[in-house]
Amino acid sequence: MARHSLSAQEMENAKIFFHGLKQLSEGDLKLLSDTYYKSDQFRNMDQRSGYYLSVKPYSDEMMTEKYHVSLTTFRRLRNKAQDNLKAAMQEILTKIQTNFVYRINRQLYLVDIVNRGTSKEQYTLGREQEAKEFNGSDSENEDRHLMSLGFERVPMNET
Repeated sequence: MARHSLSAQEMENAKIFFHGLKQLSEGDLKLLSDTYYKSDQFRNMDQRSGYYLSVKPYSDEMMTEKYHVSLTTFRRLRNKAQDNLKAAMQEILTKIQTNFVYRINRQLYLVDIVNRGTSKEQYTLGREQEAKEFNGSDSENEDRHLMSLGFERVPMNET
């Protein structure tokens, strides 16, 4: 698809995606590229532009032959590369957007922290509408702690 035919939101998403790719290790970038980009199985032609919009990724089974590893090992490598890309993109988003919420398991949001900073610290989880809004000036240590517990930062415009 030609750059000029993308909507403003698609352009913004593409910038975040490609900047995220730049932050990946060479190995992660190669693995994701080999799997998702270098496929010769084109899909979804846009009749207006004459460009294919996507390709069908190579199967994990096919990639195990290329990388000479077991299926389990390849899936672990692919998942790690995808997680690294996700983290890079989220980091970019949080730099762009200062207000965010913490989410866990895609459906539960951090609503409150009771007894903050003590050994009896407890977390109240709830729906998206109840989520507590944080901003970039909040404690970096608290941010790392919440991330280590499995929470992810979600910019306010993405929830």
